[in-house]
Amino acid sequence: MVSGHGKTKSYLHRFGIIDSQTFPYKGGDQTTERLIHHCSILETQRDVMKQTIQKSGGKWPTSNKELIAKHLRAFTTFINSMDFDKLT
Repeated sequence: MVSGHGKTKSYLHRFGIIDSQTFPYKGGDQTTERLIHHCSILETQRDVMKQTIQKSGGKWPTSNKELIAKHLRAFTTFINSMDFDKLT
């Protein structure tokens, strides 16, 4: 996810699997950056990750490198909570 690989519309569009990389409900491209930091559909899941990171002494927002290096468990929980069917 951090590297831009996965079920995001931008990734699938890059390989010609789908026609558009745009979020149908808000516009803009469905990138990993947008999903991790900005997507309103994932606000609840992001808040859980954010609280977990802050409780462990981390800061939010944090870089993708920090997510992997220092907060992998919280980030993995966040990623696993995504329902990509609801993000289309």
